This record gives sequence, C-alpha cells and structure tokens, in this order.
Amino acid sequence: MKRLFATLSLAVVAANAETSVYGATGLQFVPSGDVAEERRFGFSLGGSMDGDPSWHTALRGTWLDDRLEVALSNTWAFVENDSNGFRARTTSAFPVVPSLKYVLDRDESTWQAWSYAVGFSMPYGAYGAVTWRLKLPVLSPSFTAGMGTPIKTFHVFGGAKLDLCDLDGNRLPVSILSDAAYGGSTRTLGESAEAFWSLGVSTDVGRNLTFRVFHRRDRGYAAPDHRQNRDGKSHLQLSWNFDGVKIAPKSPETKP
Repeated sequence: MKRLFATLSLAVVAANAETSVYGATGLQFVPSGDVAEERRFGFSLGGSMDGDPSWHTALRGTWLDDRLEVALSNTWAFVENDSNGFRARTTSAFPVVPSLKYVLDRDESTWQAWSYAVGFSMPYGAYGAVTWRLKLPVLSPSFTAGMGTPIKTFHVFGGAKLDLCDLDGNRLPVSILSDAAYGGSTRTLGESAEAFWSLGVSTDVGRNLTFRVFHRRDRGYAAPDHRQNRDGKSHLQLSWNFDGVKIAPKSPETKP
C-alpha cells in the first residue's frame, strides 16, 4: 500500500477511465452503462507493479452512433473459481477474448445524465449495467451498478467515479475511480466465487494518452497461499485513444 499511495500522490492530474482490464469501457474491472465518450477507438497495455509477470492488453471500438462497443482483451479472469483463487488468466500477449456492449438508452439534462446497456464480457458473462452521473460544479460523482452471469456463476458489481469540474460543471481531466464485485455459484447456495474492491486514479498524457494506476484487494479464497490477494496488487495501465484514420479531402483540380 505504501507504493500505491506514493504513486497516487505523484498523479496530481487525472482523467476519465476509458478501457477496463477486460476490454469493455468501464472502471478498473467492471463494465459501465455507457461507452467511451471522447474517442471512438482505444488500445491499452498494463501490468502489475508487484512482480506479476502477466501483461494485460485490450482493444476497443465504438459504432452505431456510439451505442455499440466491440472489444478484445487478453485477460478473461483474475479468479476462475474459489479453489483456483487469484491468478491472472490470459490467453497470450495478444487480445483475442471478445466482449460486446450495446447502449439501450441514454438521456442527459443540465444537471444529470444516465444510460443503461447490455452486453457480454468475461468473467461477467451476459450482463446489464446502468450508470448515473450528477453534474455539479467542482465535483461531479457518477455511479454504476450491474449484474451478470455466465450460467455457472453470477456477479453483482458496482463502482463510483468522482470527476473534478470547473464552476460551470464541465469536466476537468481529473477522476478518482473505485469498483467492486461479488461472484457466487448458481448451483451451490452460499458458495462464493469472487469478491474484490479496487481504487484507482488516471491522468491524461497529452491529447491521446491516458495513464492509470489502480490497486485491487480480494477476500480470502479456498486456494493455496500463493493464490491469495488479501494484501492487494497494484497495476499500471497506459491507454492510447483516437478517433480513427482521417483522409484529407482531395483538392479541386485547377482548370487551365
């Protein structure tokens, strides 16, 4: 935790989260009820600060008037089941695990905004999520809640984000994020599968880059000691967000 707080103290300027570890736009780990707002495409690369050799990569893109998000990740779970415990499950260094999100509805007024979406993403399976934001000067909070199931297990998840804003309520490049989830078995009543919380902060680096640091702690699992995450692990993530390739229009030919 000392390393985490030292890193957070250096991250004075922060920005909105764009891509979660699992690919879909959201907080650190859980999806939200909307898609990325500022850029249509994104790529992220991250890893643990605590000696974990695994690397986490993700790609995302939005279509259909920013309602449909398609994403790929190389990480599909941190906790496969209770007996397996905490262990990053990755396919390779390349993002190949798919996730989808479709925003069913959204609305915005002068003082609030909300949206809700359905999708499919590992490890949450088919899920639904809703996000509500209160637009206030100086500080604007937003909240996300959702539930998903890949049939054998279920997850309930939620998160909060605090944006720093100007006196007119416009977002500044500063956010603090926290999310949590609890997973259980759909077959055995009372059997837990996963439970964690995380806290993070991110910062814009120039126009297209976002740097993020976050820390995750899990409850104890029915697994060996080296598969526990009670003390937590800290992660770094760098995202590149862009709007696609723009082709310059042809200049009109000059007539002789």
